[in-house]
Amino acid sequence: MTSNKTASFKINASAMSPVSAPAASEAQPFRLLDLPDELWARIGKTVIEASAPIHVTRANPEGLKTALPSILHTCSALRNELLLSYYATKVKIEMTPAYPWDTNWFRENLGRYLRVIGSDAASALTSSYHSDWYWSGWREEDVDESMAELQTDLQNVEDWIGCHVKVVSKRVERRDHPRRDQRMHWEVCFVETLPLGERRMLRD
Repeated sequence: MTSNKTASFKINASAMSPVSAPAASEAQPFRLLDLPDELWARIGKTVIEASAPIHVTRANPEGLKTALPSILHTCSALRNELLLSYYATKVKIEMTPAYPWDTNWFRENLGRYLRVIGSDAASALTSSYHSDWYWSGWREEDVDESMAELQTDLQNVEDWIGCHVKVVSKRVERRDHPRRDQRMHWEVCFVETLPLGERRMLRD
């Protein structure tokens, strides 16, 4: 009887021995990807908030080549959760009137960029369009009429970049032009990218 009790005690002591703890720990290593989805989303938003903003203009089109933050390549779920927020808060595109020397830039850079990121991301972008064909006597009550005229003028931009553009606010800001004209910035939205086959003939 004594022998059996001793043997039983030795077996139990071996099972509780701290020597076995490392083996259990190694069998189930901690992985960052095992974190809860909510925590990953919070981490991702923090990373995006800390990333540098991208301001694209005709004079500085290089921002269109900026790679996405690495965290957006982690997994598809995180990418889907954060991608539109990234484009809405970190990418700003400022367009100019469609002068002939802008044609190549609009078509080859901005148009390609919008098609690559897709309609949802394009519509999330913070975008503005400035025009300087308003005279010094322009009045606040002329805003609605000016918006309608601007929407018509944006037809040229749509042809060049292959994307529908909509004026979504009355005015972003007003700047005094060195001449008597007034330069104004309007908030616009890229509402839908057009397949190449549906684009109208480009104007010269």
